[in-house]
Amino acid sequence: MVYFILRKTLFPIVKAIFVKETIGLEHLPEKGPLIITVNHSSYIDPVLLGIVLVEHLNKQVHFVAMKPLSKCWYVRLLIGKYFKSIFVNGVVTEAVEKLKQGGILVIFPEGGRTHDGELQKIENTGTAVMANLSNAKVIPAAISGTFELWPRYKKVPSLRKIVTIEFGKAKFFKAKKPTRKQMIDFIRTIMSDIAKLCKKRYYY
Repeated sequence: MVYFILRKTLFPIVKAIFVKETIGLEHLPEKGPLIITVNHSSYIDPVLLGIVLVEHLNKQVHFVAMKPLSKCWYVRLLIGKYFKSIFVNGVVTEAVEKLKQGGILVIFPEGGRTHDGELQKIENTGTAVMANLSNAKVIPAAISGTFELWPRYKKVPSLRKIVTIEFGKAKFFKAKKPTRKQMIDFIRTIMSDIAKLCKKRYYY
C-alpha cells in the first residue's frame, strides 16, 4: 500500500523536479529476466532510475544495495521492503533466483559513488556471473547530471532539472565454463557502453 501511494504521488513529483530527459526506453524489453547496469554518482541515482523504470515497465524493480546500508533500520525498511533491494552479501544466489523468475535487477558495477564524476575501475565479475547463470539480457544505462546535482561530499541535493537517463542496447553473456578473463572482458564492454552513453571514457 505504501509503495502504491508513493508511486502515484511522490514519484511523479520527484521525476518532474530532477529529470530533464529519458532516452532509449525502446531498448527495455517488456519481459525479464533483465539486468540493468548503470554508473553511480549520487545517492539519488537509484531513486530516479527506479522511478523511470517502474513508470515505463509497470513492474517491481530490484536493486543491489551495499551491505552497510542494511545496518540502518529506516534505510533497510525503505529500500529493502518497499523497493525490494538485495543486499550485497549472498547477492548472487538471491539475484539469480529473482532473475530466473523473470525479474528485473539493477546493479551499479562501480559499487560506491564516484569521487570525481568519472567512471571507476571495475574488478568484480558479479554482473557477468549473474547474466550467465540466469540467461538475462544486460542493458547498459547511464545517468548524467546527478554528480552535479548531489555529489557525495554535499549534504543535500540542488533543486535543478538537469538529469538525463539513457538506456543502450541489450547484450548477452553465456559461456559453459566462463573464465575470469571472459567475464572481465564482458564487464569492460558494458562499462564502455555506459561511458559512451554518458559521454565519458572508461580507461580500464
